Amino acid sequence: MYATNKLTNREIQILECLKTGLPNESIAKMTMLSVSSIKFYISSIISKLYARNRTNAIYIAVRDGFIS
Repeated sequence: MYATNKLTNREIQILECLKTGLPNESIAKMTMLSVSSIKFYISSIISKLYARNRTNAIYIAVRDGFIS
């Protein structure tokens, strides 16, 4: 199933960080958001992409052209 919901710029930014393997705490520092906000964004990304987990979300995001 392909993602039908558009990702926000912030979600794409967080996906790019996830792709590099950064933990939530490092992503929070880089984006100047709280760790709980990062967790919320990741949950939203997983839901929008119909992914099973964060690794699967990265795969789908690359496949569908959200990130390279």
